[in-house]
Amino acid sequence: MSSSRIEFSRVVEDSRCPRNVQCVWAGDAKVEVQVMSGTNPTAAELISLTPPRNQARVGNLTVKFLKLAPHPAGEKQSDRRYVAEFLISR
Repeated sequence: MSSSRIEFSRVVEDSRCPRNVQCVWAGDAKVEVQVMSGTNPTAAELISLTPPRNQARVGNLTVKFLKLAPHPAGEKQSDRRYVAEFLISR
């Protein structure tokens, strides 16, 4: 049995509507993930929070993007440290 490792590389886009702001569109967030099978990296995958592009099939794994924190607060924060939540299934 080979092991796999999922790496959350970076936030590519975060256009979600800030808290306490009324927006016409809720926005979206896109992240880049990479799955390592043993020591072999796969191509990076872009996954969006918005279905149906919120999951990607990589090898024998499905990676589903569930949540990104922190939520925008209204001001651009270039030094924001993101935490992404994923559901991994075979």
